[in-house]
Amino acid sequence: RGTIQNIVGKTISGMIRAFSSLAEDILVAVGPSLGPCHSQFLEREKDFRGFEPYFLDNSRVNLLAITRHQLREVGIRPSHMELSDICTVCRHDLYFSFRGDKPDCGRFASVIGVLR
Repeated sequence: RGTIQNIVGKTISGMIRAFSSLAEDILVAVGPSLGPCHSQFLEREKDFRGFEPYFLDNSRVNLLAITRHQLREVGIRPSHMELSDICTVCRHDLYFSFRGDKPDCGRFASVIGVLR
């Protein structure tokens, strides 16, 4: 849901407005998440309208590629992005995964900070 709603882009745009941050100074790290190997969405047209280029087949979408695109759209340099390619479903022995562990799954935390 966060990817579809462009939460990463909205957050960075908010940082730029609220703190006078410069996009070229922002560093972004995205931890383990649902990988394309397990990102099957059966209602593609309903849930992912506009994201067709990111589908690998009829039901699997590359969410990290969407996030990377959204970061570039708000001015984040590719050299300032670190996106993990670890799938939480594949590695639910190490990470929480709603799809891999439901209903007994934990949660991840997000951290946003301003360094002066």
